Amino acid sequence: MRKIEEKKSPARIALRCVLAGAAVGLLLEIVLFALLAAAVSGGVMAEEYMMILTVAVAFLGAFVGSFVAVRRHGTHLLPTGLATAAVLFLIILLGTAFNDNASVLGSFTFAKGLASALGAVVGVMISLRRKTRRRA
Repeated sequence: MRKIEEKKSPARIALRCVLAGAAVGLLLEIVLFALLAAAVSGGVMAEEYMMILTVAVAFLGAFVGSFVAVRRHGTHLLPTGLATAAVLFLIILLGTAFNDNASVLGSFTFAKGLASALGAVVGVMISLRRKTRRRA
């Protein structure tokens, strides 16, 4: 018997790549936040630096997530990277909504969103393949 292959739509492929990149970026953010929490609880780092480092972790997560998504997808680079950053930002925003102390729509949330978008753009730019010149 011959199996009938199901055609994969481009939107479905793009969605898979975006979700895979967001998953990698989220795992990186979780690991970095765990390391930072251990450093603060161990007394290695002061708690005052956590706001800056949270924005930096959002940047790094979006950077790595968009890099992975763009490398997997290969086409429509900027929309794929920005969609990955948007998914990561929505996950961070959802986590902030369940926190009692943090405001959801504040300047800190705006900074995390901006850092995520910039991380995605940098991830897309890093993943661009340079054309090599052939010498005759």
